[in-house]
Amino acid sequence: METFCYLRSFKIALVLLLCLYYKYNMTLIRNLNISKYLDTKDSFFLFGARGVGKTSLIRTALSEVRPYTEINLLQAREYRTFIENPSRLADIVEGKLKLLPKQAILRIFIDEVQKVPPLLDEVHNLISLYEGKVQFILTGSSARKLKRQGANLLAGRAAVLHLHPLISDEVALDLMRALHIGLHRFSKMVILLGLYRSPPMRFSRQDFLRTVDSSSV
Repeated sequence: METFCYLRSFKIALVLLLCLYYKYNMTLIRNLNISKYLDTKDSFFLFGARGVGKTSLIRTALSEVRPYTEINLLQAREYRTFIENPSRLADIVEGKLKLLPKQAILRIFIDEVQKVPPLLDEVHNLISLYEGKVQFILTGSSARKLKRQGANLLAGRAAVLHLHPLISDEVALDLMRALHIGLHRFSKMVILLGLYRSPPMRFSRQDFLRTVDSSSV
């Protein structure tokens, strides 16, 4: 009996460790194919609510087409730099272009662009000056907020994409298992370690027919 308790405790500890591992190493595959838009070399906005995964999605796609330059306006130092001097962006672009081969494209990823609306005027100007040589990837939580602020939405020079919260197609959903132990990836390990057994289906065809008959009365 004591050996059984130790074994079960070990299994639970192992599951908790796996839970922590997957919490920090899990990547979901989203239906929105950002790589397709990166291949066009055209600039684009990606809007979506906070926490839906805009930044992670962009970074993952850009990691396959390095090099790129990231400007994160959530960082106080970068926010202060660009709010005080938006033209600093032109200096960065011109300096980077000098170091790139002629056929290469410079990709600039600006995260949370709604925090510094005047920066979009600089982006507009740089797209016009270096058409085909510079691609801007701009993320923000709300296009509506930018419009209210009178921000420049680049007058059709950038596509507008939207990332929504997870949908069922993006989650491998086993309903019965989800109801019992949740949707986390470590739930597979719970089953393999014998800590969970799928309950028998008690809802038979006869139960279903009785439900239909009673609802039609």
